[in-house]
Amino acid sequence: MLYSHFAGKDEIVAAVALDGFAELTASLRTSPATADRPGGPHVRLTAVARAYLGFAAAHPAVYAAMFSMDTALTFATAESPEPVHPAPGEVFKK
Repeated sequence: MLYSHFAGKDEIVAAVALDGFAELTASLRTSPATADRPGGPHVRLTAVARAYLGFAAAHPAVYAAMFSMDTALTFATAESPEPVHPAPGEVFKK
C-alpha cells in the first residue's frame, strides 16, 4: 500500500523524517521553554532539552528516520524543505 504512494523506501523514510521535524518543531514551540520563566537562560535551555529528549523517547522510530537513517533531505540550504530549517526564533515565538 505505501509503495503505491511512494517510489520506494527512501521516500517513505524522508516523508516520516519531514513529519517528524514538523512535529518536533511544534512540540518545542509549545514547551514550557517558550514561555517567560524565572531562573534565566539555563532554565529555558533545560526545558528545551527535556522537550527534545521527550520527543525522542516518545517517537524512537521517527527520531531514527530524522537523524539516523539515510535520506535525500537537504539541510541548511535554500532548497531545504520548510520542516528541516525553521529559524530558531520561530521555535520560540510566543
